[in-house]
Amino acid sequence: MSAKLFEMVNSTDLAKTLIYYHSIHVGILSVVVGARLGLPHDELCQLAAAALLHDIGKRFIDHDIVRGGKAHRSEKEQEVYRSHPKIGAEYLRETCRFSADVYEGIMEHHECYNGEGYPLGKKGGEIHLFARIIRIADCYDAKVSAFPAQKSLSPSEALEYVMALGDRWFDPDIVAVFA
Repeated sequence: MSAKLFEMVNSTDLAKTLIYYHSIHVGILSVVVGARLGLPHDELCQLAAAALLHDIGKRFIDHDIVRGGKAHRSEKEQEVYRSHPKIGAEYLRETCRFSADVYEGIMEHHECYNGEGYPLGKKGGEIHLFARIIRIADCYDAKVSAFPAQKSLSPSEALEYVMALGDRWFDPDIVAVFA
């Protein structure tokens, strides 16, 4: 993994927030799942980059919108919040040299397996493998973390949550590996 990647993660405002720690956790969880799926080393490195940077688009969104939580956001604020995957992928595409897989993993990390996600409304196998892995790790870590707008769950409760949504939001085959 390049020093540039670590510099990007550590030099942003995100390093001072829970998003920084969340990104590290999502990176670790994603690589573990990728390894269990048998991804080769170079793909694990790309997956790690996408997972570590999956929320970098939040850097360009008003902090109050990011921290507010879905229940506290207006419809317009929710629309702005939902733009963070696209903003992040476009920012990295303009400023860094990653593979297309990294950009797709970031862009699609809020897509749902049943097609209800965002920003593209992709479903099932249309969603890049990296994004399907990151989606599970992201949701799990968000549930166990002490984000201001929500009550954190125990690890077993968060795993139950992920498993319960396994055929709606997540790729059920990857949920089986994650669990």
